[in-house]
Amino acid sequence: MATGFYVCARLSIGLCNLWFAYLFRHFRLYHIWNFLSATIPSLMWIGALWVDYPYNLAVQWASFIFGINYIYVLSYPRLVSLLYLICRDVGLWTDHK
Repeated sequence: MATGFYVCARLSIGLCNLWFAYLFRHFRLYHIWNFLSATIPSLMWIGALWVDYPYNLAVQWASFIFGINYIYVLSYPRLVSLLYLICRDVGLWTDHK
C-alpha cells in the first residue's frame, strides 16, 4: 500500500508540474525538470516489478537515488530562506556600528 501511494503521489506531482510548465512559460524549464525528476523514479519503480528478485533491488535503489534530487529541489528555496534568517539574526546579535 505504501508503494502504491508513493507511485501515485510521484505521478500526480509530475502531472501537476507538466501542467505548470504549460501554464507558466517563464518557469517552463524548472517545471519540466521537476516533471522528469518526479516521474522517472516512479516509472523505474514500476519497471522493477518485472525484474527478478536480486536485480530489482538495484533498480529500486537507482530510482531512490534519482528521486532524492526532487527532495533537494523542493527544499532548496526553504534552505536559502532559512540561511538568510540565520545570517540576519547573527548580524543583529553582533555589535556593528
